[in-house]
Amino acid sequence: MSTAVKTCDQHRPGYEHGGTGRGYLRCALPADHEGHHQNIFRDTWSGYLPIIDAEPARDMTRRLLPWGGKPAYVSAGGAIARIADRIEAVQLNTAAELLTHARLMLADDEPLTPEQSRFVVMRLSEALSDTLRVAQSRGMRLPGGGHDAE
Repeated sequence: MSTAVKTCDQHRPGYEHGGTGRGYLRCALPADHEGHHQNIFRDTWSGYLPIIDAEPARDMTRRLLPWGGKPAYVSAGGAIARIADRIEAVQLNTAAELLTHARLMLADDEPLTPEQSRFVVMRLSEALSDTLRVAQSRGMRLPGGGHDAE
């Protein structure tokens, strides 16, 4: 007969109200542990802020995901990393196509309306943000960390 070890069961800050996904998993460490909390995937957090978001990835074993506003990291080489690689390729292709389209619009003799100008600038801004995130992610995975531009 085995006895179950009582776990800490602490929620990650911001995930107290339930839901799905690994962020909603509670602390799996023993109830009497000291220090940071950790779920079964070894995601670590303090009582206030997630530890994994406190310091950017500095090695080639983790990679920055190309989506979302807040930096998130996964193990390189896994299934999610492969999905991230495909999304990066789509983002870069979209940026290249958008740049070609913007150049054609600017080369046209007919001036752009304010609405057209605003639309193309907004799309170019989004594409540039995506491209910079891809560059940051890839730079972090280079030997030496690629942090010279900071």
